Amino acid sequence: MFTSMLLSLAACAPGPNAETMIEELRVVAAVASPPELPPDGATTMVFHVADPLLESPEVLLWSPQLGQLWLPELTAEGTVSVEVAPDEVLAASASDVPAPVAIWALACAPGLCEVIDRARAEEPGTSLSAELMAELQDPSALLDALPMLGVSLAAKRFYVSTRPEAERASNPVLSSIGAVPGAEADALELRFDVSATTEVELWGFATAGGFGRPFVTAAAGVSSLAYYPATTSDGEVFVVAVQADGGGAVWRGRAAELR
Repeated sequence: MFTSMLLSLAACAPGPNAETMIEELRVVAAVASPPELPPDGATTMVFHVADPLLESPEVLLWSPQLGQLWLPELTAEGTVSVEVAPDEVLAASASDVPAPVAIWALACAPGLCEVIDRARAEEPGTSLSAELMAELQDPSALLDALPMLGVSLAAKRFYVSTRPEAERASNPVLSSIGAVPGAEADALELRFDVSATTEVELWGFATAGGFGRPFVTAAAGVSSLAYYPATTSDGEVFVVAVQADGGGAVWRGRAAELR
């Protein structure tokens, strides 16, 4: 499951839920493709970043378990990606019980996080220095030492196993099928066709407006989320599908195109 260090649930109430409204830099979601792989396989990790203050953040990715780091460039679409493969130790110990591997993402406004400057001295994709590894080994402690604003820390897990391909976790497919007026006057129902082999949670976030509740539980078929657009500004809207087995998908669009 994708885990954000800054996310907590709030009670549901009419109108947009505060937990769904993104007002500053945030690593919103991530997808591993595939989410479960064999010992000799590789996966592509894609992290989605919301940048409502247009800070053009720097992003550091790393795996304490694999002892590797990456400094990918943030694309114009607001994503960073990296291809990851199990190391020899993990591959040798793989079994039919999926073993999780976490990839952490730290997004910072430029010049705000010294750890990113120090990471630039490392060789991307290779073993980390002992000093930097010690600093990155405990992401929670790392976050505690950073400023409250202009920083976002999140993690995504992929899984390694020797299970047959047909038994491995796979990502759902999340397709927008438009928006219709909601039950409340100010709301829209964003409708999605979900193709999945297991139950999913659909989480909604937006940099303009917000959603009526942080998530809804959905099965395969058509599901909808109540979205409350902002009346004065455009922004990004995210719908994130999360499966318990690590599968996931992200849809992102513009608020102005939904009205």
